[in-house]
Amino acid sequence: MGTVLETTICAPSAADRAREVYAIATALDAELTTWAADGPLIRLNRSAGGPAREIPPDLHRVLDESVVWWRRTGGAFDVSVGPLMTLWRETGSAGREPDSAELREALALVGSDKIEFGEHGAVRLARAGMALDLGGIGKGFAVDRMAERLRRAGVRSALIDFGRSSLLAMGSAPEGDGWRVLLRRPDGPVVGVASLRDHAASVSATFGSSFQIEGRRLGHVVDPRSGRPLEREALVFVVSPEATQAEALSKALLVLGVEKGLALLATIPRVEALVVEEGGRESRTPGFDRVVAFEPLS
Repeated sequence: MGTVLETTICAPSAADRAREVYAIATALDAELTTWAADGPLIRLNRSAGGPAREIPPDLHRVLDESVVWWRRTGGAFDVSVGPLMTLWRETGSAGREPDSAELREALALVGSDKIEFGEHGAVRLARAGMALDLGGIGKGFAVDRMAERLRRAGVRSALIDFGRSSLLAMGSAPEGDGWRVLLRRPDGPVVGVASLRDHAASVSATFGSSFQIEGRRLGHVVDPRSGRPLEREALVFVVSPEATQAEALSKALLVLGVEKGLALLATIPRVEALVVEEGGRESRTPGFDRVVAFEPLS
């Protein structure tokens, strides 16, 4: 998935368990990617506008969950954002923004209501030119699948860290009350240290990667509703029972902004968040400090 997977497993059979979870990550990387020459998601995208096609169970499951979070976030999280991502990559590399006609054309292909679920695990993309991109949820889904395997094997203490952006803490580290995780802005400065126990977390930032057009800095996260990349600086840390949920909601929180994003999280049980904006200004959900031991660092 284009990043580094690190696991810390505290169990007598740790080496065997590590091999198992890495096998799960490798299989899901091949299944959910849009960057390889071929794969189930790539074939589904190619078939957009045509008949429904059967897809593997894990891909079906992550798409089903993605549509759930598209509805819950009012479209702020949307895996059908592929045409917009492609458009901004192409125009950005040419040093310009899309014109209004190009943007309208791409936006017409976006919307998870156009993902149709049929019988026997079949899925159809309703319009030709649609393209799904699971970069905003795939690592979280993989982390949950790996955690499921560890729990079935009886592991009670482990940390799964996928790219420093999607994490899951099982139990606590042997030498402490939780697993300590360093939060760092994409451009380098450290925000603080969070201690997690029996929770998943997702870290997302506006400028995880960025590009400039005519002196304006644009982030890699695109608002699926407007079709435009985010320009305000923010880092969000979402904590929840499941990594899939945390990852989807961290993207939605970035898109919605602090006020609307935290209001949304208030309607979802057992989800907490910290937002760090430009200048170090912090906002957090009321229950964040009960769930996460957070130590700010200058």
